[in-house]
Amino acid sequence: MIKSAIQVLSTLVIILNISSSYAEEGLITMAVSQSIYHSGILSYFIPLFEKKMPYRMRAISASNEEAIEMGRRGEVDILFINRTSLGDEFLADRSGINKRNVMHNFSVIIGPKDDPARIRGRDPVDALKKIAKGEFPFISCTKCPDVNKMEEGLWKEAGLIPDKGWYLKEAKDMEGLLNTADRISAYALSDRVAYIKLKEEIGLDLLVDRNTLLFNQYIIIEVNPEKFPLVNNEGARAFYDFVASGDGEDIIRRYGVDRFDEPLFYPQ
Repeated sequence: MIKSAIQVLSTLVIILNISSSYAEEGLITMAVSQSIYHSGILSYFIPLFEKKMPYRMRAISASNEEAIEMGRRGEVDILFINRTSLGDEFLADRSGINKRNVMHNFSVIIGPKDDPARIRGRDPVDALKKIAKGEFPFISCTKCPDVNKMEEGLWKEAGLIPDKGWYLKEAKDMEGLLNTADRISAYALSDRVAYIKLKEEIGLDLLVDRNTLLFNQYIIIEVNPEKFPLVNNEGARAFYDFVASGDGEDIIRRYGVDRFDEPLFYPQ
């Protein structure tokens, strides 16, 4: 009897805690893919949005898969990710509504300036084949889930399983990967934003770029309020519309230009 009462009380406390987090007036909770979060572009989106609208934003950095699962549990109001296939699945199971393509860029294959594998300007799959054939050092970021997923797809497309001594794994973030690749003169698949931010500090060249296989589509999806009635759908829709507005597109178009002489993303 006492044990049952304690269990019921514990359940009520959990429910009240969850409800109170959603009831915090004007708060929008957004799950954001790591590549977007670490790019810094949210530091431009969020302040301007909060200045114009009666909401506050809380952004949670996650892998695309983690962001989707947070949405499926109704723990966030909106997703900002860069895996279209996951977004389509999220819509299909009615966890999300109103997917919008917001911006895009391309991942890049970088490597030593003298490019011993001679991959400059090639198709990314052909580039990986040449790297593997010559057994030139290639380093993979095990803690960069979004880029790692793309890399796995490219190796599969090339019909190769990179498991020899020339293929190295780096258990660091993208910045750590680039610094290690620079130190050992290795090739790597990199997030474009990370490379552009570090390119003046490392001796690696951008060798393969702007191929459809390297395309990153960034999307926003609202969490479905019919399935999760406690989400702040009005706030989510307001941010959804803001990012696609003239103000949002201007931020995307300009972000990075003043510092790197080129944008880090492109609006749709």
